[in-house]
Amino acid sequence: MNLFYVRYNNKVLRSDLMHPKRLHVDAFGNLQICQGISLGNVWERPLSELMKNYTASSHPGCGPLVRGGPAALAQDLGYVSPAGVADTCHLCFFARRSAIGRYPEILCPLQVYCVE
Repeated sequence: MNLFYVRYNNKVLRSDLMHPKRLHVDAFGNLQICQGISLGNVWERPLSELMKNYTASSHPGCGPLVRGGPAALAQDLGYVSPAGVADTCHLCFFARRSAIGRYPEILCPLQVYCVE
């Protein structure tokens, strides 16, 4: 299961965020639960500590997604979606990109958001 199924089934997204089975570490050490959503940096804290301290509902990026999907995230971030958003992944990306300055340690690396 991966997060790209979110456009078809929000239960998949909730499950993957609450009980992650697939994570990756990017070239900068960010532990990614989804591209551009970090749980912390493995160069700064051990992986075991990052996972022990992770709770989806209290994570600024994942909490709204668990509660109500990308629409809830956009609302929490104060992002107003333009007409023509292709799907929920598209909405999530643009909502997160609008808030990278507020959550630089979570919404990273900047390259994911085409900023650098």
